[in-house]
Amino acid sequence: MEPKIDRRATDLLMGAAVAAPFVLNDFLFVRADGVTAWLTVDYGSRFLALAVIFLYPPFRAAAMEALNFNKYPSHPWRAYLGRFAFWTGVVVVLSMAAEYGVRQPLKALIPGTELFIYPDLDLGAVYWLDITFGLALVAVSEELGFRTVARRVIGHFTDNQMWLVVVSSVVFGVIHWSNGVPNIIGSAVVGAILMVFYLRSGSILGPVAAHYLIDLWYFA
Repeated sequence: MEPKIDRRATDLLMGAAVAAPFVLNDFLFVRADGVTAWLTVDYGSRFLALAVIFLYPPFRAAAMEALNFNKYPSHPWRAYLGRFAFWTGVVVVLSMAAEYGVRQPLKALIPGTELFIYPDLDLGAVYWLDITFGLALVAVSEELGFRTVARRVIGHFTDNQMWLVVVSSVVFGVIHWSNGVPNIIGSAVVGAILMVFYLRSGSILGPVAAHYLIDLWYFA
């Protein structure tokens, strides 16, 4: 049996290694000159985080388990997929409500805190690449990093799911620091919604789908 304290410390260190590219890339975003530089930093940091997840065996095992549909064999696929689509839609609607009920009012209340604003992309190959592959990469990397990995790391320190939701959502908000205080808080609220969805469903596929649709609505 592996020593729990050693695994806890190692998981915490590797969890920080997963989060680091998301925090550090914002420093490069602020200095990025043009769309090509921004996309290179954005995609590169996410691939780096995914590499850490899949090269570290405990995180890889957690990710592979989370990427499965959590369905009892006796449940028909049609009914399961119907519930999957329904709850994914509910999460998307709640996240849209958070945009209008949290982030937008805070943006009016606390203006001018943004250090970086995502550049507009002209319709063309780069635009379609980003809203398909790019947004999918965002959804997969952030859900595995800040839901699946966070669940394992934080779970070493508490069995309380409320604290799991709170701590993971705060970290998720902080990685969006360059977009300003309203976006940090708004992202934390959305992160909490997605973590609850993950804990309730037992699969990361629903949160990934919801995350992609939220970003598609926001960026497209």
